Amino acid sequence: MSNFVVTAFQPQHSQAVVNLWRQAHSKALDLEPIHSVESQTYFLQHILPQDYDIRVVLDADTVVAFMASNRNEISQLYVHPEYQGKSIGSLLMEVAKQQSDGYLSLRTFEKNQPARDFYQAHGFDFSAGNSDNEEGLPDLLYEWRQ
Repeated sequence: MSNFVVTAFQPQHSQAVVNLWRQAHSKALDLEPIHSVESQTYFLQHILPQDYDIRVVLDADTVVAFMASNRNEISQLYVHPEYQGKSIGSLLMEVAKQQSDGYLSLRTFEKNQPARDFYQAHGFDFSAGNSDNEEGLPDLLYEWRQ
């Protein structure tokens, strides 16, 4: 059995995070990534940290998941496809809830039923979203209150 460790994102995690992010996103939406590896790496290293804490989950030295969140929002939560179904997302969700102010919001795509089921299983309620995202796909707003 693996012992997953949640730790702060470090620059040396960048390549592994971007790779798993792209793979998980593609699997969930059945779409190729719209951003280059370079632009996604820049976003991870320079844009996300301005408003979010970024954590990675390690299995030994392998990055298997990451989350970008703050006290009120989860911006990104992705688990490598080979590690999905091993409670890693639940581990990250508990971290986000513990560090929240008792309220969290996030968005996920309507067509991503596994993510929708996951968030609802973790006590999130959903409401109408929009298509104001880079993919132009309908999404849903999910909210959790303690």
